[in-house]
Amino acid sequence: MMGAVLGRPVDLVACESVPLHVPASAEIVVEGFLDPDPATFMEEGPFAEYPGYLDGHPAPTPVLQVTRITHRHDPVLRGTLEGIRPGFLVEAEFLVVLTESDPANAMEAGLILPEPGHEQEWFDENRARLAELGVTA
Repeated sequence: MMGAVLGRPVDLVACESVPLHVPASAEIVVEGFLDPDPATFMEEGPFAEYPGYLDGHPAPTPVLQVTRITHRHDPVLRGTLEGIRPGFLVEAEFLVVLTESDPANAMEAGLILPEPGHEQEWFDENRARLAELGVTA
């Protein structure tokens, strides 16, 4: 699908420990095997769901047997905040308050980054505020 979005084939490289290929631009690659034998499954859950309720019960789930982890130097791990534990605030609410109130604090906390290729511009624009926070660029 990504090749269709890009309009060209995606560059792939071979994994080191499993017979698969992954995008050459991957930040982090976790290699391993899933055993389809239900006897190897482990209980997982219940999980908080996005609307704020808990899934009712743990369920047997395959376990990834990790054989290798490779990554770029200083990889970026992108993710999402899933689920809301009923009766508790979510991390995302704190992130929104922090990033909207003071981007320099968010940058210092490692919660947001300048757009790729604009790092120096971002630091130049925020140098005085960063110095107040004790951050040197």
